[in-house]
Amino acid sequence: MDETSRFRWKGELPEAISYDYALQTGVKNRQRHLRVDWNTRQVHVEGDKGSETYPATPGIVERNTLPLALGVALQGGQQQVALAVAVRQRVETQQFRIVGKETIQVPAGSFRPNGSTAPTPIAASARGTPRSAIRCR
Repeated sequence: MDETSRFRWKGELPEAISYDYALQTGVKNRQRHLRVDWNTRQVHVEGDKGSETYPATPGIVERNTLPLALGVALQGGQQQVALAVAVRQRVETQQFRIVGKETIQVPAGSFRPNGSTAPTPIAASARGTPRSAIRCR
């Protein structure tokens, strides 16, 4: 698997420039290429299911830079954040909020991550199982 994101810093948050994903196994091959053309303000997506072009929104992130944007927001003390995320066919706003804290013990020590939820329908895995919490350090 090869997954690469290119982004620029727009203020305090990352902003997508491109995203490339390739999976090659003996059973299946998958590819997705996302490119944001900031001159024309268009997002171009090419993948196994065809090509899409749609308007870019300032401040968008893609699936690989989403955790980085969340981490920056949490580090800045935000309790809620709405992020514009470029998906296959459009830009969708995903809402995240802090729902609690807990201490996690690992061999290297313990830490207190924030638990956050993404209550939007897009916060689901490829198989349709909702992600109920995202752990952030």
